[in-house]
This record gives sequence, C-alpha cells and structure tokens, in this order.
Amino acid sequence: MERSLPCHTCGTYQPHRQPKDDRERGVIRALRGLGPRAYVDDHWICVSTERDCRTIRTAWRVKPLDPPRKMPEPGAEGV
Repeated sequence: MERSLPCHTCGTYQPHRQPKDDRERGVIRALRGLGPRAYVDDHWICVSTERDCRTIRTAWRVKPLDPPRKMPEPGAEGV
C-alpha cells in the first residue's frame, strides 16, 4: 500500500509505503528503541522515484526521528 505524504528530506509530497518485511520492521524498532513486539506498521518509508530517499516517518509526524533516518538498503549492515 502506498500513499502520498510530505517527506522531510525531499521537501515535497512523495509516495510512501509501509514496512514490507520483518527486516524493515526490525530496523524501525531498533531506530525508535522499541521492544521486539512493538507495532511499527504505522511508519512509512519514502519511495521517491526522483531520488533514493528511504526516509522513515509516521503517518502523524513528518520527522519522528531527530535527525531523520533512512531505511538501509537490503543487505546493508547495522542501522
């Protein structure tokens, strides 16, 4: 599922998607300091076609992480 939301990094409305697998949910839990069972599907990841953004936000706050953080590429080590 995608929806158009304002992106802090891109500075405009861009398409965003929810986390698509357990790896992405784990990254968000680690970045937010949440427990292993915390619900994180209310987070959205920028999938701008103009740039490789991947900035993480929630549906309610454009910048829930300060500084804004990006979803690492698949296979990237660490967070």
